[in-house]
Amino acid sequence: RSFYNECDIFVAPSRYESFGLVFLEAMVFGKPVIAGDAGGGPEVVTHEKSGLLVPPGDAGALGAALNRLLADPGLRIRLGQNARRDYETRFTDAVMVRDFLAAFTRMGIRAEPDVTSRNRPATNETNNVRLMALRA
Repeated sequence: RSFYNECDIFVAPSRYESFGLVFLEAMVFGKPVIAGDAGGGPEVVTHEKSGLLVPPGDAGALGAALNRLLADPGLRIRLGQNARRDYETRFTDAVMVRDFLAAFTRMGIRAEPDVTSRNRPATNETNNVRLMALRA
């Protein structure tokens, strides 16, 4: 975690990131993300809002994106703040449970949150709730 606290920009131009958990981790800490415009990058990072997307394998575009954020602290801060806000509105466990339940309901599947976790967290934060148990 100290890595995220100490960095100003998170860069992971992966071509094959499946979902983009590493991007979410950076966004939790309010860091702007530079990601490859492939795989999970565009699923998590919104170009020009929470970070910058670059074409996979394009070193020139990656360098330009990095230089842009290095040269513009205001943009870096704005993208980082937006990244944190995006995480809070789109990717917390509570939001994802809500969205999954809604999707299952649209498919005609009855789904209920699973609140029987044996490993209950010490805090009462909603983002530590187990995802769900399905009952068809």
